[in-house]
Amino acid sequence: MLFRNSNLNTSRDLTITFGYSYAFDNFKIDFDRGRRSVNDRESRTRENALSFRYRNVSYNGTIPELNEQLTNVSGSSQFADIPQFKKDELKILLAIVKEQKREEKYKESALVFLKELYAYGDFQAIYDDALYNIIISIKDDMTKIDMALEKLFVVKKLEADKHPLNGKAVNDYSVRDKALAPKYKALLKERGTRLEKLVGHRWMETQFAEYTTKEDIVNPSGFLKEFKEANALKGFEIFEKSEGNVQKLEYFLENEIIDFYYKKSLNLVNPDLFELKYINKN
Repeated sequence: MLFRNSNLNTSRDLTITFGYSYAFDNFKIDFDRGRRSVNDRESRTRENALSFRYRNVSYNGTIPELNEQLTNVSGSSQFADIPQFKKDELKILLAIVKEQKREEKYKESALVFLKELYAYGDFQAIYDDALYNIIISIKDDMTKIDMALEKLFVVKKLEADKHPLNGKAVNDYSVRDKALAPKYKALLKERGTRLEKLVGHRWMETQFAEYTTKEDIVNPSGFLKEFKEANALKGFEIFEKSEGNVQKLEYFLENEIIDFYYKKSLNLVNPDLFELKYINKN
């Protein structure tokens, strides 16, 4: 029984254990409410606290506290150089983390976010090394390539110079000349393309001569900075999809940088000012 009569005490005593609640009818008697609330909060805190570790950094606390920790670390100076496209991706990943309510899913999403947060920073060093390697490789081959490009141009130049239509005005073409005209036009176009590639390569050679140290690639300026920023995303995608294949990254960068500088040269170099280096003009 909850209540009992006593010869020593005519009032009713409530026989309960201190700190417990007894419910009956439609109400509850709650003794030591303050102490119970503190204990409940401490218990809930212990139950809801999560803990995980990534790259020697420990993350501990409730989900709201962890959300704040992840937000703070992503905004730290260590990750200030992450490009905007990657920041946008990280915002989405962090939002996914904050949507999680279950401990296992939260940890899983948080670790994915942290992996991607560090991934681009890790890639930057790989990207710098790959770009440096292909620039050094191209510089080593430039003289040999320059000789080959000049030879290819001279071959087409001689063909055009010896062509029957060379020096003839279109108005003076005979019937036979008109039949030869399409191939002659194609020959002149090819000669022009080879000349553009030759002078473009020589201009690129002067640009690459300025890149003498690793620091020139890590903190570039001018055209190299433009190229590096423009190809970072694609380079990162290739690296990720190839599961970290550096050779595929370097192959991509080599093709892209040659094409990039060649196209830049078209608007900056006058082909008419070229000079033959290795082959006698006559």
